[in-house]
Amino acid sequence: MRMEVLDVGSFKGEFILQLNLWDKKNKTKWNFLNVYGSPHEDQKAMFLTELASFCSGSWEPCFVGGDFNLIRFLSEKNKATPLPRHSRTFNSLISYHDLMDLGMTGGKYTWSNNQTPPTLEGPDRILVSKSWEDMFPKVVVRKIPTEMSDHNPLILYTSHHQPLRKLAFRFELS
Repeated sequence: MRMEVLDVGSFKGEFILQLNLWDKKNKTKWNFLNVYGSPHEDQKAMFLTELASFCSGSWEPCFVGGDFNLIRFLSEKNKATPLPRHSRTFNSLISYHDLMDLGMTGGKYTWSNNQTPPTLEGPDRILVSKSWEDMFPKVVVRKIPTEMSDHNPLILYTSHHQPLRKLAFRFELS
């Protein structure tokens, strides 16, 4: 995947960093959103409002990834607790904007509180629009082990034939 950065930060938000990217191979502009949802309960609605605002105003293919600090389903947590109150709104936003949750290989939990016994959750994810998935139909997301963080990194492959040892990412500026 060869990309060119068109514009950095054209959407300025408290929880979202946006890049407009140009795919040289497909000759298509698309949006990359890196999100960090608030870990504080009283700011989760603001995060979801900001995400919905971007999704409502964008027509280009869209990739949204990061730590949402929200789970969608009870199966994304190893302990039996009620589903957080903002999960239903999060699921409605995903459905309304026709986003696809890419799922991942390598396990279902991406965060640990590093205690004994641990609480495990899956707040990290990648959501894409249908038009983005049409550009990269063989996309695979893999969770890889971590040694120092409470989160597992997610590696995105746009082709099944990419080797694991080539994990470098670079920007090409023209």
